[in-house]
Amino acid sequence: MQTTQAKNQTGGILGLIERVGNKIPDITILFIGAFIICCIMSAILSTMHFGYVHPTTGKEIVVNNMLSGKNLVALLSKMVTNYSGFPPLGMVIVATLGIGIADGSGYINTALKKILAVTPKFLITPIIILVGMLSHLGPDTGYVIIIPVAAYMYYASGKHPLAGIGASFAGIAGAFAANYTPSAIDPVIQGFTQSAAQIIDPSYQVRASVTTAADSIYCERLGNNAVHAAMAGKTKLVIGLVHDKFVHLPIKMVTKHRNAVDPEGSLWRDALDATGQPIHMINDMEKARSKMAEAIAEAKRKPSEQKK
Repeated sequence: MQTTQAKNQTGGILGLIERVGNKIPDITILFIGAFIICCIMSAILSTMHFGYVHPTTGKEIVVNNMLSGKNLVALLSKMVTNYSGFPPLGMVIVATLGIGIADGSGYINTALKKILAVTPKFLITPIIILVGMLSHLGPDTGYVIIIPVAAYMYYASGKHPLAGIGASFAGIAGAFAANYTPSAIDPVIQGFTQSAAQIIDPSYQVRASVTTAADSIYCERLGNNAVHAAMAGKTKLVIGLVHDKFVHLPIKMVTKHRNAVDPEGSLWRDALDATGQPIHMINDMEKARSKMAEAIAEAKRKPSEQKK
């Protein structure tokens, strides 16, 4: 009986994945290898020119040689800061220690047996996926805690733990950053959004109110269309909503000229009221009004008459 159960656990596709995965080096060795490969590739690619131009500065984008003296000094001098400033680090360390203690003390096995005693087996997978989808409420806990716990639950119920890892990963990855409820990770994503926007406009600042369900749905659809465009091999474009349809807009067309908003107009007043921003966010009001008047005059000209 035990021999048959062992064969069932190690056979099939999941068993093959398990055997291959056990032969892969430790995750630390993989990271070190990836780091060395990236440094070598940067040294090789830094000698090549790809013709990509920064949309704002107009300068050519080049690959930095990470093996050069300057970059090696910067890497070593900032290594501790990068390590200590990594946001999920504290959660990962605490969760790893907690799971290790809970496993060694038998707490996890006892808790899982209690849970499985009152949970029908056919509901284990939907529950794990649902918990994974809602794990964004506790940032950085989904991938660190939910996935190993799901593997434990599958193993305790007689199923292959890799199936539990797959189910939990699908729930977390599919809805973690595109959930319909705001979470603590939204400010982190806002930082990425602001950095991306500053590629086109260095002065751009994201100052907005708390995200809503409509914002999450809109961003999710933008992300889906961006992935579809990338998988189709399309580059140098942005996703936009035009006449209630998501379309691909070439970056050159988007950055051809600026759209100016009158700071004394109703549109800007409504935006300030909706986002809770102060009326004046500048130091030199006269200079700002002069620049805005020039921008409005420029925007009213025909595209052929605008300054390059």
